[in-house]
Amino acid sequence: FPVTIGTGKRRDNYRETILNKLAYASSIANKIGGVGICGGDFFHLKNPRSNSHRLVSDAVESCMSFPKKCIWGVVGNHDIFEDNHDSIHNQPLGVLLDADVYLNLNQSVIFQSNDGSVSVQVVGFDYCDSETTLQAVKDFKLDTDSKYHVAVIHQMSAPGSGGDFFGEKSIGYNELSGLGYDIVLWGHDHSRIEPTLVGNTRHLHYGSLSRASLSCDEVDRPVIIPVISFNK
Repeated sequence: FPVTIGTGKRRDNYRETILNKLAYASSIANKIGGVGICGGDFFHLKNPRSNSHRLVSDAVESCMSFPKKCIWGVVGNHDIFEDNHDSIHNQPLGVLLDADVYLNLNQSVIFQSNDGSVSVQVVGFDYCDSETTLQAVKDFKLDTDSKYHVAVIHQMSAPGSGGDFFGEKSIGYNELSGLGYDIVLWGHDHSRIEPTLVGNTRHLHYGSLSRASLSCDEVDRPVIIPVISFNK
């Protein structure tokens, strides 16, 4: 949900377009009786000119249009100021967190089907350096009573053993093998990577609800909404 308004060479109303995409995602979640989960970077620019009171209010209403009148998610690097997590309370996403319409997954949440036959534990890892993030994922104790386990991670990632992305180390899929996660949802990284199964863990990249307005290399960036269902 980048909130750069009317920038670059876009010919549409950027704010209206993004809100419409959120409404579309909400309609899907409500239709299938699911929940909305965000991989972070809900906002982009943090200056007041880009985030009016009206825009933040619209964002609150968008979150409330999802089932349970909220969405769950993690905090991305664009949601905070200069990688300072303490700045979140002075940022637009902090308003959504305080309003309980954006619920942080860092304490993990267990979702159950209506008949109680399927339980899914979802745990989130906010943006941090890759070494700290990887260790946190490895150290987290999964709920053994839940049938499925999902990790939502805001970090660079890559198939294999990881690599380097403009000086930032990426986490390799292989490094999460055998940890017990059925699905890992990657935020932060908008690489064009198809869903990949490594061992018993399936890796999905969220992609983005928008494309940058100035960079021609993002013309082909996929704009996607992953829909995941579980059964007993």
